[in-house]
Order: sequence, then C-alpha cells, then structure tokens
Amino acid sequence: MVGARLFREALARVLGGWVTEDAWSLPDAQRVAGLLAAGNARRVYGLG
Repeated sequence: MVGARLFREALARVLGGWVTEDAWSLPDAQRVAGLLAAGNARRVYGLG
C-alpha cells in the first residue's frame, strides 16, 4: 500500500512537471498515467 502511494505520487510529480513545462499535454499525461496504472494492476492482481 505504501509502495502504491509512493508510485502514484512520483508519477504525478514527473508527469505534472512535464505538463507544467509544456513538454506534454494534460490529456497525454493522464492517458499515460492510466496505462501505467492499469498495467501495474494487471500484474499485481493477475488480471487478464
């Protein structure tokens, strides 16, 4: 649970920084965050 929280916070910092610097758009950062989170959930919980 702590690891998941740290992952989310770090991901938000990195992606948020890129959005702030105009390197990425907010929708792109949100899409990537969703893809990463979904992939992690599939691996952790053995989802298909």
